[in-house]
Amino acid sequence: MRQVILFLFAVSSLVASAQEGPVNFVEGDWAQVQAQAKKANKPIFLYAWSLGCGPCREMARDVFPAPAVGRYYNTTFVNYKVNIDKGAGKDLAKQYGIVSLPAYLYFNAQGQLLHRSGSGKDAAAFVQDGKDAFDPNKAYFKLKARYEAGERGADLLYTLSTAEGMSQEATLYDQVAADYFKSQSAQELTSAENQAYVFESHTAFASP
Repeated sequence: MRQVILFLFAVSSLVASAQEGPVNFVEGDWAQVQAQAKKANKPIFLYAWSLGCGPCREMARDVFPAPAVGRYYNTTFVNYKVNIDKGAGKDLAKQYGIVSLPAYLYFNAQGQLLHRSGSGKDAAAFVQDGKDAFDPNKAYFKLKARYEAGERGADLLYTLSTAEGMSQEATLYDQVAADYFKSQSAQELTSAENQAYVFESHTAFASP
């Protein structure tokens, strides 16, 4: 009996250790990853990177190895990474409109996009990004669907137009930002928040 208990303890320790380690990216092609996620009923985290991407190197060095990051992503997602400069990575970049790096795409277990984000982040922000994928008030594609269904509330327009996923869809951003400004009164447009919004949005989308 004692040997059984020790064995179970050892196994549980190994599992906990694996979850506490760096983010575990699975091997295989995209179809295999989707099949694995569907079988395990786990959502997918897709990380797109390239050798020439500085923030990608920082994420690999400083964020993916962090225990809190590994704990959350390994227990929550099937994690997969692709180099968009090579083979199938090029096809995935085209399929999902990946134009800036690093890019983070979150899918449900059936392969439907929930959320997208990008840029270098610290560990806490990256974990929060993964949690946002399941929050209908923050998940990019949930917000986009609400907008496309006709919702035009100021809070939705502001949140959607400031979402990092917008960086991949500049044309849609122009529409959402214009709708947001229409939702504001002349007095509201002079608020500090809206002045910062104008500056930040112009800076983000005026750059090539």
